[in-house]
Amino acid sequence: MALGGLLDRVQKLQNEDHSDIIKKDIRNGNLIVKNVPHAKYPNGFGPDGKDAYLPSHVVYNLTIIFNYMIKNKRLNFNFEDLDLIR
Repeated sequence: MALGGLLDRVQKLQNEDHSDIIKKDIRNGNLIVKNVPHAKYPNGFGPDGKDAYLPSHVVYNLTIIFNYMIKNKRLNFNFEDLDLIR
């Protein structure tokens, strides 16, 4: 059942249903990415006790962003500007 619920959440994200999205900042050492979308857990909290998680496509995009930031010596980046570096 947990996997089915997760797949439903991914489908909602792919269908552009952003009602369950929380935007937070992510830090990796000195690097900061702002406005990173996190998906809310269906029951309000997950097994780790947190209220949201990073979907796999967001984690993939973060790897692209952090690599860009390292190569271009940037300390801050806005996740919504991802299309500018692709």
